[in-house]
Amino acid sequence: MDFGERNFVANDGEYIARSRLPGFSYRRKFHEDCRSRRKFGRISQRIKRGFLIFMAFNKNLVIKVCGMRDEENIRAVEQLDVDWMGFVFYPESPRYMAQPLGFKNFPFDVKRVGVFVNEQKDIVRKTSLKNLIQVIQLHGSELPSYCRVLQLDGFEVMKAFSIDSERRFPVKKVRLYEKCCDYFLFDTRTSGYGGSGRKFDWDVLSDYRGDVPFLLSGGISPDDVEAIKAFSHPMFMGIDLNSCFEISPGYKDTALLQSFIEEIRK
Repeated sequence: MDFGERNFVANDGEYIARSRLPGFSYRRKFHEDCRSRRKFGRISQRIKRGFLIFMAFNKNLVIKVCGMRDEENIRAVEQLDVDWMGFVFYPESPRYMAQPLGFKNFPFDVKRVGVFVNEQKDIVRKTSLKNLIQVIQLHGSELPSYCRVLQLDGFEVMKAFSIDSERRFPVKKVRLYEKCCDYFLFDTRTSGYGGSGRKFDWDVLSDYRGDVPFLLSGGISPDDVEAIKAFSHPMFMGIDLNSCFEISPGYKDTALLQSFIEEIRK
């Protein structure tokens, strides 16, 4: 997709990208999309969930590659058959995105996910707008009310839950978030916040009977193609790939990703 040359101007600390077309602003369109989503509210979410269920039944898994940081690597991964790309805005992470995404290599062809951990809502909003984030992934102890506020701001919200194979699925806790999140992400419980390279027992998810689509995360590796194809759950919509496909933290092995994606799409 070619958006042509762009001029960059600053407005209250936010970056705006303008194409050659006079009067057209990508950030303006982003805000219009946010207002549109608020207008349609829960109806649009139900339609979207129905579509995602349809996708799941048709084996069109969403593939999210998370922890991206290097601009050249971002551009290379975008050329693969991936759907979502995640950027970590948690300062304690080795994959922390310290600087705003540069528009020269901005990934317009994928859905952009911003990962935050127990951050102030104002900072989440500002960072997300500056980086044209579409989905806000919350990986900390954020409350349902926190998630709902960001939804009303026009963002899609994905809440991450840490799953322990030795314990039962946290049915009651997850249920509290069903009316304020667009997606869930089920990850392996660790001492940190994701990126551990460790799996949990996916069979635990049989106790999840909600209607929010989820991504499977936690130590998914190139060896998991058959296990993913065999995994079945009515709300399973995709997978989250990270540390097992890295050369170094924040830098993905594109050849390894391409091989894996080709196998999983067969």
